[in-house]
Amino acid sequence: MEDGLAYVWPEGATSWSEIPWPDWVAFARRAVDRLPGVTGETHIILCVVDEGVVLNMLCHHNLFGPDGRFIKQLTVLSDGEKARQEALMAKGMKEGDLYGEEKRVHDELNEREWEGSLPSRDQLRALIGALRLPVSPEHGAQHLLRKAGLDRVNWANPVSC
Repeated sequence: MEDGLAYVWPEGATSWSEIPWPDWVAFARRAVDRLPGVTGETHIILCVVDEGVVLNMLCHHNLFGPDGRFIKQLTVLSDGEKARQEALMAKGMKEGDLYGEEKRVHDELNEREWEGSLPSRDQLRALIGALRLPVSPEHGAQHLLRKAGLDRVNWANPVSC
């Protein structure tokens, strides 16, 4: 991802903080091993941006040490489920795709892991106020924000259904 926005909600925080995109890129590429100011259980939202609009949002739920050093990715999957997910992903990459029961299991594990990485609905709603760019209602970001109970017209009003 060449351009984007990165927001963090570290343990004990009461709002989202934007971290400079170059800091996130350096951390993601392992050029640095810590994110300054990020400690404990932390939600991270990465926003995919194109032409000044947020198209998609990627969620991370990680554990950081008191010095901002990454410890591990937090997951709702058991060790066995995580191993199965990784094995199926490797098989799909090697063979081009998964089919039948393997695809169903892989998709189910991915969905559970994704749902488990999400911040609370209140945190997602607060993200809308923190964003400094508009969110596209026609791209993947809408899926995440629907989880927060927000409509896709203006992302600010609760869904009325």
